[in-house]
Amino acid sequence: MVRERIPYRFGLDPVRDVQVLCPMNRGGLGARSLNIELQKALNPPGEV
Repeated sequence: MVRERIPYRFGLDPVRDVQVLCPMNRGGLGARSLNIELQKALNPPGEV
């Protein structure tokens, strides 16, 4: 949703214009895990 659906629907840049909020910091659904997964999806290694 963050990478494709929301940006396409509203004409946004997924890295600069979309902010994801979550209620926890730790755990599988927390901010730390979410940041790791979003970084993999939005900033793949080797891409400048």
